[in-house]
Amino acid sequence: MRKKNIWQRRLKVLLFVLAGLGLTARSHAKRLELDPAMSTGEINQVLNHAEAGDTLVFRPGSYRGPFVLQGLKGSPDMPVVIRGTRKADSFTSLIDGQTPPGSDLEHYAFLLQDCAWISLEDFHIRNCWTDLVRAENSAYISLRNSRLEGGRRALYAEGRGSHHFLVEGCSWEQDERVWTHEGDYSWGEIHHGIHRHYNGSIFQGNKISGVFVIRDNRIRNTFNAFRLSLIKEGELDLLACTNGEIYRNVVTNTSDNVLEPEVHARNLHFYHNRMINGHAFISITEVRGGDIYIYGNTAVSLPDSDDGWTVFKISCLEDSLDHPLWIYNNSWQVDFDMIGSPRRVWENSYLRHFNNACYSEASDTFGIYNEGEDNRLNYDCSNVPFPNWLLESGHERRGIVADPLFRDPYRGDFRLEANSPCINRGKRDRKRILSWEGRRPDIGAWEGEKLVEGMPFRYQEPELPVPFKEKPRITRTRVEGRQVNLWFSLPMDAFTLKVARKTLRLGDQLIELKYEELSDDLYRLVLSADVDLESLLEERIDSLQEADGELLLSRWPSAMNGQKLTNWASELPVSLYLPD
Repeated sequence: MRKKNIWQRRLKVLLFVLAGLGLTARSHAKRLELDPAMSTGEINQVLNHAEAGDTLVFRPGSYRGPFVLQGLKGSPDMPVVIRGTRKADSFTSLIDGQTPPGSDLEHYAFLLQDCAWISLEDFHIRNCWTDLVRAENSAYISLRNSRLEGGRRALYAEGRGSHHFLVEGCSWEQDERVWTHEGDYSWGEIHHGIHRHYNGSIFQGNKISGVFVIRDNRIRNTFNAFRLSLIKEGELDLLACTNGEIYRNVVTNTSDNVLEPEVHARNLHFYHNRMINGHAFISITEVRGGDIYIYGNTAVSLPDSDDGWTVFKISCLEDSLDHPLWIYNNSWQVDFDMIGSPRRVWENSYLRHFNNACYSEASDTFGIYNEGEDNRLNYDCSNVPFPNWLLESGHERRGIVADPLFRDPYRGDFRLEANSPCINRGKRDRKRILSWEGRRPDIGAWEGEKLVEGMPFRYQEPELPVPFKEKPRITRTRVEGRQVNLWFSLPMDAFTLKVARKTLRLGDQLIELKYEELSDDLYRLVLSADVDLESLLEERIDSLQEADGELLLSRWPSAMNGQKLTNWASELPVSLYLPD
């Protein structure tokens, strides 16, 4: 025990010293400051001479841009960090492009060309058109913790050399008129007319190689939130929308669609998102591919909103999914139909729809009017009856026609009342629902006091070759008593996990972890501690991330494909330290 305490004290001192110096394990990393008195050209010169591990800080003030990064590359464990300055929730580094809205304009805040392992953080960006940040043949690019205004897209990427994009912790608002349709801001003029420069997404790619994570953002007054289609609509691309995660976002006032993975999508996960007011929340139209997973989401149309039409648009003419579209354990409170209206042709196949709790204030029936092939609907709860044709086709044999009894949906509380008919009445699907409290899962997005825990993301090899070999990352965490459960995006090499010393940092407390097992086809790692971690978390906050948790490793473990673990988009921050 004495030896262990000595090691922990030494580690703590080392971490403190490194943090104070602004360094990582590689001593050449530098912190450089940029001043608004410098010209854009001078700033670009400094940025492009940065090295892996460097941090470049924009001092408070206003900058014009665009800032052009060419061939700037960090490394997996030492990215180049370019950040503004903040005071609490106030952003003091402003990039103002001073450019009016328009299409095909090139005044970006940042333009990245042939770059890799770059993180842009803590900026206030406005008046940059047509896109705020543009990446060309660039990889492992992160846009984090920034206030974003306007732009067709907050982050736009193109080129097969582009892959692995993270948009995290940002707020993005286009223009209030995009939602209210004041003046000439009609739906048609925004979609394809004089204001078409608003028809975009917080992230979008054109002929990229996929892999993106969009999480913990607040999106408001936009035409679309997540429009993941190609720029040339209808052109099939088997890579651009592959291996994507969209979760824990709050989306308010969407004039068209919240989620729209047009043309082709493979291995797309959309979960734990909160949607408030929208024309259509999720549009799966003319989409090939699958699997697509939609679970643990909530959506509400507020009483003063009159722009809503449907929860889902699910239809096709020539193009249709060839793998399942999983829609399960979601909660909806709306004043319109579940899936379109009679004028839409619903013919998508492979729909798996179960454990959804739905309350519609304006429909006579559940609102599904046409059937595709190989669809299965069951264990759903609706306050309005299921259509006769749906029942006669064998669907919803265990469905419930009743008020789900959400606690306070207009205030965003979709937990179930104690007497809800949805409690312990859902379908048991252990591959897609990790755990539940009672005999059966609850119907709806909430399982007791927590959002339903669906299947963790696993990377899938795409249908065409890609210019990278996937690196593993942590995609899910769970603490139970003394144990920490970690799920990875790739099957891991048990030996490399065993030999690495593992320490959990919770604030200023360091807790040594012991390897227990690697299960679930090598995707799930179980670690244990000598203390009750669950109790420690309850004293702080509910999750490892919110408790300022971090996993410290003495060496990087590897996946079975030989690639080392990366901290990029990890659900739990991971750092390498130097044990004595």
